Amino acid sequence: EKKDEPMEEEDETEPPKVELTDEEKKMWFCKPSVTDLTHQVLNETFASFSIPEKSEGFDEVRFEWQKAEKSKDYLSKWVLERKRTARIDNLVPSQWFQDTLKAWMKVYMEWQTKQATFKSSPAGAAKVEVEKKEVEKKEGEDGDEKEKPQADIFSLEDVCDVGNGEPLF
Repeated sequence: EKKDEPMEEEDETEPPKVELTDEEKKMWFCKPSVTDLTHQVLNETFASFSIPEKSEGFDEVRFEWQKAEKSKDYLSKWVLERKRTARIDNLVPSQWFQDTLKAWMKVYMEWQTKQATFKSSPAGAAKVEVEKKEVEKKEGEDGDEKEKPQADIFSLEDVCDVGNGEPLF
């Protein structure tokens, strides 16, 4: 039989010291591996989060890590950051947006009709021919490019008629 031999004592050395990074020093809370709320529930309710107050029926409210003002500031900054980055699933355009969009689509369709009308007119066909000739002429030149002066778009009264019934677009 072997007798129990005493274990050899390990060298009494200090374990290595752990140092936090700057980012870790700024953190007040460690991120849990399992969250309490799903992302969907959190995104729907975080705007109503608040710091508890005595007026809400609590006997006592204690702030362990920071004072009340700093805690409120922290929560408001957190909520604002969530508002900037959170996905909003229940966002519905207002009636004003619907009316404005409908008016814009009506004007847009009118402009497309005017453009198609101009392109199919004799003046539009002539302009297309002139543009084709200018492109062919520019391809033949060696780099002396002179641009045709354009009309000032900010001085126009009607974008549908910049002259000769030609639309700006």
